[in-house]
Amino acid sequence: NSLGSIDEHAIAQLSFVAQLSRHVRFAPSDGDDDAGEAAGDEAEEDARRLGEVMPAFTWVLRDFALELVDERGDAITADEYLERSLRPQRGYEAAVLERNRVRHVLGAFFPRRKCRTLVRPVHDEDALQRADLLKMDDLRPEFRSGLDELKDALFAPEHVRPKEVRGAALRGPAYVALARQFVDAVNGGGVPVVSSAWDHVSQTECAAAGDEAVARYEGARSLQLPADEADFSAAAAAAEAAAYAAFDARALGDARDGRRHELGLKLAAATRAWRADNDRASEKACGAALDRLYMDVVFGALAPSGDAGAAASATDVAATLENAWAELREKYAADSQAKGPARDRQLARCLAEKWPAAAHELARRLEQRGDAELQEEHAKLVEARASLAELEGSAAARARMLEDAQSALVSTQLEKARHEARCKAAQKNLEEVQKTRAREKERADSETSRLEVELQRVKNQLAVAQSKVDTADRAAEDPARVDVKLQDPPVKQPCNCVVS
Repeated sequence: NSLGSIDEHAIAQLSFVAQLSRHVRFAPSDGDDDAGEAAGDEAEEDARRLGEVMPAFTWVLRDFALELVDERGDAITADEYLERSLRPQRGYEAAVLERNRVRHVLGAFFPRRKCRTLVRPVHDEDALQRADLLKMDDLRPEFRSGLDELKDALFAPEHVRPKEVRGAALRGPAYVALARQFVDAVNGGGVPVVSSAWDHVSQTECAAAGDEAVARYEGARSLQLPADEADFSAAAAAAEAAAYAAFDARALGDARDGRRHELGLKLAAATRAWRADNDRASEKACGAALDRLYMDVVFGALAPSGDAGAAASATDVAATLENAWAELREKYAADSQAKGPARDRQLARCLAEKWPAAAHELARRLEQRGDAELQEEHAKLVEARASLAELEGSAAARARMLEDAQSALVSTQLEKARHEARCKAAQKNLEEVQKTRAREKERADSETSRLEVELQRVKNQLAVAQSKVDTADRAAEDPARVDVKLQDPPVKQPCNCVVS
């Protein structure tokens, strides 16, 4: 902002800019600053690279009265006027060389430069003294149009944009940190180095961006566990995307790629830990659901209540157990709490551990029920035969009754022994089935069916024995029929057998 035109005096007033390269470096120097041609090349490179970070330069010429034309009288723009004024002047005098150095530095430091001219606001000298109190309509039209052009130029998109270093736009904290690096270097008596300061700011901002990204990731982990794999993957991807977005919004500079890679490793580790938490929560929820369903559905089917349950055959009970397992699987599949990656794994574990246990419990209860029924039938048989002997009232009848009772008892004992042997064999086979359940399920099913047939046959034999007892009861109720039967066959001599 200067008065009049661009002349040697105006350019000399900007000589302080030429000293900027002596107090600011773009990169650290490895040698002596006065080391001849190498130092000169370094200074030129610093000037060029400093021009990349310097702001745009606009030279405003107030009270400009010259006509913008070239040597041939052709009209030129204000920008062309500036470029012509910055051309090196001929001569080798010290003053000319100094002014040319200033011109060169201005051109190197400010590659984006413009010039705007403003005429005198008013013609009247008195009005000029109070120009700040005048209204816009009181100013010259040429001044107002020039002022509008100046505002348009200053607020042009190429000027109004974020501060950039190496193509990266600076946020407020990064800009303040970079300025603090420069101020601390100057106050410490050193020379600010743009690249070193920028690298420090890049490291600091990228580290802060990484912390902010991790915090954003943790904040995005709002999914309630346990969750199905698809929901978990979507939530993890969304959390990682939010973290990367937070990092990219703040990270800048050469440290960006390395810090982003480190962030990726941290997010991957955090996702693995989150996935492990989901797996543990899934195991706990699915295990609790299976334990509850096993007690409510399967274990209840092993002990049917009422007369219907007591009269149910082994085949019916086994079918009920199979249906109970099917019901457990259906209810488990519909349970909203049983979900997550451990869902199928926990179901397989439950089937492998508790199916053989349920089959063993079923066999044990069937054996107990068979023993109880056998003892009950035996008691009824003994009671019936005792009643028959008491009603008959004869020694022969008693002998025959005792003989029959002994034979029946022996037969019953033998039958019980065979049944116990069969039950022990079935128990042994069942234990073998439990050990090889996963590999020989079909064989276990076949063995269970065979045991059910054997049990039915025992029941049939008991039914035959009951039929004999019933026949004896009917004979006891009709003595005449008994006498007739006793008279028909020849009388046998009593034997000398001793009934034990």
